[in-house]
Amino acid sequence: MLDAGNEPTNRTISNISLMQFGNEPEVGPKTATGRYTYLKLLDDGDVAPCIVDIFEIEVLKTSDKFNERGERRLDWMSPDEAARRVREIELKSFLVEFKPSK
Repeated sequence: MLDAGNEPTNRTISNISLMQFGNEPEVGPKTATGRYTYLKLLDDGDVAPCIVDIFEIEVLKTSDKFNERGERRLDWMSPDEAARRVREIELKSFLVEFKPSK
């Protein structure tokens, strides 16, 4: 996840995808495809507002070995199915309207 104020690079987006999910993506433009907000519950019980920029990527290869294995779950599904599973209203709306560029 990147702070909205930071300009991500294609390398940053690729590294996050690889680290969190074991994906080796081909990243498109640096411009975010969408954005949503949510409240993150911190370990100390506090809540922090978060802004998440969404980037479209094409996954070229996946790996079972990655840094956050066991902390993350990876499921492949359509945007409509993903919209049914997420709680964040803004993300749900984005997924319902999402049309991949390829």
